[in-house]
Amino acid sequence: MDIQVIKRDTSMEPWDIEKTISSMTKAGLDVDNALALAQSIANWASENLVDGKIESTKIRDKVIEEMLKVDEIAAEEYKLYKK
Repeated sequence: MDIQVIKRDTSMEPWDIEKTISSMTKAGLDVDNALALAQSIANWASENLVDGKIESTKIRDKVIEEMLKVDEIAAEEYKLYKK
């Protein structure tokens, strides 16, 4: 899956599912849930591409939406984390 992420500064980089998993576990989500959610979000992202690209803010919002279903505390921690 080749997903290009449009970052806030308008630069682009390939989506790295490992970065998504890492950020969710750093927020407190257990590894098993992070792996499952990351795969689900990857599938969602691939269905919502525009010319092979998706905005990082859309991915972030989807991560929060999915995390809230599993672990509200970790989701709130994730919200606080901004690069």
